[in-house]
Amino acid sequence: MPYNRKQRRAAAAAAAENENSFVDSSIPLSRPPEFTNKSNKNSNTRQAKTLLEIAAERQQELNQHINNEGKKKKKKN
Repeated sequence: MPYNRKQRRAAAAAAAENENSFVDSSIPLSRPPEFTNKSNKNSNTRQAKTLLEIAAERQQELNQHINNEGKKKKKKN
């Protein structure tokens, strides 16, 4: 049994090291799905959107929301 602080910490660290022995190989790895070019639209594979396309879609949604809010305010006046 550890008597002083240093011995207690060393014993606790040794016990924790045994409990938390994590092995990287325990996580199965797989490749991401293959994406096709935009020109091949007949394919069944999913087309990935670029960050710019996602941002453009979101900007369009926000602009529509702002325009709808502006029309509502004009009708009230």
